[in-house]
Amino acid sequence: RFCFQSGGPNPQSVECTEPFLNSSYVSVTQNPDNMIFKTDIGTFSCEIRSDTPEGVDISCTEITDQVAEGTEKDAFFYAQLDGETEWWCLHTESGAMHCDRDDKDLKCHKIKHPGESDVLFVEAGGQAEGTGLREQLQNCAVKCGNTTGCKFWTLSYDDDFVGRQARNHDDALVGSKSECGLRNYAPGTALISTNKNQFVGYPSPNIQVLRYIPGSVWVYEMQPNLNPTKCKEYCLNNITDCTTWTFDQTAGLCALNVYIPIRRIPLAGRSPTPNLISGCIKRKNFECPT
Repeated sequence: RFCFQSGGPNPQSVECTEPFLNSSYVSVTQNPDNMIFKTDIGTFSCEIRSDTPEGVDISCTEITDQVAEGTEKDAFFYAQLDGETEWWCLHTESGAMHCDRDDKDLKCHKIKHPGESDVLFVEAGGQAEGTGLREQLQNCAVKCGNTTGCKFWTLSYDDDFVGRQARNHDDALVGSKSECGLRNYAPGTALISTNKNQFVGYPSPNIQVLRYIPGSVWVYEMQPNLNPTKCKEYCLNNITDCTTWTFDQTAGLCALNVYIPIRRIPLAGRSPTPNLISGCIKRKNFECPT
């Protein structure tokens, strides 16, 4: 990245930096009038209750004389610039709180938790045809090629439940069978390093022509360097037909889609469990699945 001094006919380049965003799960001890949690940047005590109203200022202090060994695990985010913490945010089941560092003081307030943790809102899919992976990939590609308006296809391959984690489909719908999904919108970007049994590909006129990518999910748009609240706001304000948003807390990526969601899939209990927060935006032509 390059930065330039403003003004003049020949601005010169200058050194510039951007904040470093990090996230992790932290142990939280919930008490009647406060919570204590240990993070990579210190141990904090915050005077907050479950019934604390949204937007109310919260007193948070860094402590050294107490140990946080709570059984609750919550998502913690923070941004640093040149080694100094600019802000941090803790997301719990009952809500979230955000703190900005002003000089050496923390200014904190409670915010409403957007979306749902470890949930995906997904499209429809049907049972894949064929007995092996190659045959199912071919049949799904040809089915897309023979379907008017199909732009790409997805396959969640069921390899006898070994290490299965279906990112786009719900195995409860079709038992232990693989699932083929046909998609009628043009994806803008690909998210890689997902489950090895997740495939996406292009329409095919016949089984001899097969173009696909393993371990990938295609989405309408992806935005980096956001948080769950900003991810939802981007969906609402920047994409006219945006229907679902998913924030990957590990990668710090916001995935946005324009399809009509058919199913709500809980991901808790799957191994490994994706570190996601997702939301559905209700539109006139559909209701969000529950």
